[in-house]
Amino acid sequence: MTNVYKCLSEWLQECPDMGDYVYFNVIPMDIDSSSVNSNSGSQILNNYNDGTKEVRLMFYINLIKPYDDGGTSDLNLDAINVFDKIISFIERKNNANEFPDFGEDYIVNEIGATYKAPEVYVTTDNPSIARYEGQFYVEYLEKKRSEI
Repeated sequence: MTNVYKCLSEWLQECPDMGDYVYFNVIPMDIDSSSVNSNSGSQILNNYNDGTKEVRLMFYINLIKPYDDGGTSDLNLDAINVFDKIISFIERKNNANEFPDFGEDYIVNEIGATYKAPEVYVTTDNPSIARYEGQFYVEYLEKKRSEI
């Protein structure tokens, strides 16, 4: 069985703005780290008679970037710009039909961002870094596998 999150994380490593390593379901608060995180909003859109199902898998991308809590530098704008580059990468790949490869039992139809700007989270523990979080989706058909 294919682990779609693993395939998705590997596909996102093609984006230079994601960094060298993409964590899964963990958000290390290290500057320039990135992660893919599952989302409970995922849903089955359609079930077909042949056992195929259409799925909308929701996920988050989180980036950790330096943060200027005084707002007197370009750090915060720079971080938003990096996040925008990730969204643009995903949009370009979607428009070119260059989707993550989930394997032969899957047909990816679309991937994209649910909104164009990330949420920004700053902790009181370390106000010099922030977590930039965006919500994304991938829609695919999952064919029923024949049992042998």
